[in-house]
Amino acid sequence: MIKHNKRFLLLTFGIAVLLIGGGIAAYSLLVQRFLFLENAPVGTQLVPQDALLTVSVSTDTAQWQQLQQYGTPETRAVLEKQLTQLRQNLLSANGYNYEKDIQPSLGETFVIAYLGSGTSTSGREQKQQPWPGIPFNQSPDLIVLPMANPVQAKQLLDKAKSQKVAQVVERTYKGVQISETQKNGVLNNSAAALGRFLVVTKNPKTTEQVIDTYKGAASVAATPGYIEKLGKIDAPTPFARAYLNVPSLTAAAAA
Repeated sequence: MIKHNKRFLLLTFGIAVLLIGGGIAAYSLLVQRFLFLENAPVGTQLVPQDALLTVSVSTDTAQWQQLQQYGTPETRAVLEKQLTQLRQNLLSANGYNYEKDIQPSLGETFVIAYLGSGTSTSGREQKQQPWPGIPFNQSPDLIVLPMANPVQAKQLLDKAKSQKVAQVVERTYKGVQISETQKNGVLNNSAAALGRFLVVTKNPKTTEQVIDTYKGAASVAATPGYIEKLGKIDAPTPFARAYLNVPSLTAAAAA
């Protein structure tokens, strides 16, 4: 079982947490295909509705610096470990520099998500996963980066091929180009540009799920009650907003 301090890591850092109980109902196809649902955190429209945990995180440098000043030494160490994993797995492994390649075109927030079906196929995370209900000590299964426009998202996706840091294998799923980076025969990341969003996952199947969501499958943003309850959170400029999918968490814990 995850320790108490890890379970409340996000709360320790002042993140607004949204809990929505009950079953997941079908939603209007018209709404599903309306990608920019009003008041939904940007990027959550691409997260499959059965995701265990979805977090919209600020890209404000000042907030990140302030965040690192709070919490206990242990919670700060956990945060630093997560940031290091993201830098290594998403950026360094693919030859990217955050300040130069990503930050200038990145939106005000980005999204990370943990999926019950998002078990990594890479060699670096083959060990037994902890209880999936609170997976804070694992790198996320999905990262959604909202860029300024579709051209920049596509350019960022294509840049990995020119870096020659890792081998890039390309394939197509439902008309969408997917780029998968490998190093020493081991998958690093699977990525796709969906409109102005760059999506990066640890599992090719997760990338396909996101593409299905982009093309109309149920998303977190379209979960009944999600936007309504999100609007009731009294936090004008939170560092992050998290959505815990209670039904999916319960099912994953019982599996």
